[in-house]
Amino acid sequence: MKLPTFVQINHAPVTAVLLSVIGWVALYSVYANFGQLGFEFLQSPGIMLNIGGMLLVGLHASGLLLLLGLGLGAIAVLTRSVRAAPQQDPNEISPTGRY
Repeated sequence: MKLPTFVQINHAPVTAVLLSVIGWVALYSVYANFGQLGFEFLQSPGIMLNIGGMLLVGLHASGLLLLLGLGLGAIAVLTRSVRAAPQQDPNEISPTGRY
């Protein structure tokens, strides 16, 4: 009778996806507020508020680039872990008979 073995979980892709999701939510909540406030400033008549609005919209755009980087990084980690060679079970006897 063979006892069931436990499945080994590759923690790298799971961690990458979780960090990416947390990063997406946190960064988007911050940078979405920058974009909204920036567009409100751009509609005001003062030149200083227009400049501040352009800076906030620029921060919003850079935040979206950060989100894109997080997403692409998570995809890169996932594809690298899928392509990694499977590790041999230490309890398994090698086909050559040597350890």
